[in-house]
Amino acid sequence: MEDKAVKFLSTTTGRDRVNRFVQYLCRFLIWHYTKQGASKDTIRSLTNLMATVGLTRKVLFTGRQLEFYQATVKECMAQKDYIIKVTTVLKNLSMILWLTLDTCQWLHATNLILFSFIGNLYKLRINARNLVINSDVPVMRLKKERSQLLRSTLQDSLDVILPVAMLDYIPVESGYLGLIGAATSLIGAYSHWKTL
Repeated sequence: MEDKAVKFLSTTTGRDRVNRFVQYLCRFLIWHYTKQGASKDTIRSLTNLMATVGLTRKVLFTGRQLEFYQATVKECMAQKDYIIKVTTVLKNLSMILWLTLDTCQWLHATNLILFSFIGNLYKLRINARNLVINSDVPVMRLKKERSQLLRSTLQDSLDVILPVAMLDYIPVESGYLGLIGAATSLIGAYSHWKTL
């Protein structure tokens, strides 16, 4: 039994099944506890767990499109029956599309922080060049734009630490993650405040 459990959990599918169970059990418990009048803290904890497990599942499936692509190619080569070949290919293409969209959703959930950071660096470069070269653009407007870009770049560079640490790619203590999240929240609130 123990060997089988280890074998089960050593596969992506096995881990996904456990995570999926936890995710949907949380969904059920949220519904149940909401109807029973449970505390907001309990509901919030379960909601956070459900969201985290959901994102984890998306990360675990990243790259599986290749597995389904390979299965599609093999099926086309090996299968003689036309109907089975077509339905298997369509199933695998559907899985490839679903997994690609799932990966895109995960990237969106992480707010594409890295791309935003790189974009801000590029905009800072253009801003600096305009400050030096372009006399047609008002200097005060360029300085205001530069201030906004620096603030946004700082926020993105700190925000990128959060998902990377939560995925255990870098070790960061929970308290520091809380401070980083709080700091970037304040930076974002300040930036939003300036637009009002």
